[in-house]
Amino acid sequence: MKQAVRALFAVTVIAVLLVSLSACSENTPAALNINDLRTDPGAFTGTLTVTGILGAFSQNDPQIFGIMDKSELQCTSPNCNKFYLPVRYAGPAPAYGDELVVTGSFMPGTSLFAATDIKIVRNHNL
Repeated sequence: MKQAVRALFAVTVIAVLLVSLSACSENTPAALNINDLRTDPGAFTGTLTVTGILGAFSQNDPQIFGIMDKSELQCTSPNCNKFYLPVRYAGPAPAYGDELVVTGSFMPGTSLFAATDIKIVRNHNL
């Protein structure tokens, strides 16, 4: 009888913990890849989270850089047709080759992504 009560108590504690953990977890959607946006960036509205590799800097504006899809790391020939999503960020610029998780939205009427937050995941030696 005592074993049955202990087993029931243990199962109840585990169930309560699982419910608590699921209620506390964030329901944030997964980050989009650059190639998800490539065909029609204007179709995406609102706040988005995008992941990519910083592969280019604007020569005219230090706050603008281009990020490419992580899959582009596989292409090492000069004939690759890489797509760079232009990102404007007012904070400190990440480094060339940084893998980024960027949160922001597209500026109205453009394909320029205005970043409000950037997290650096790691650096890739490009």
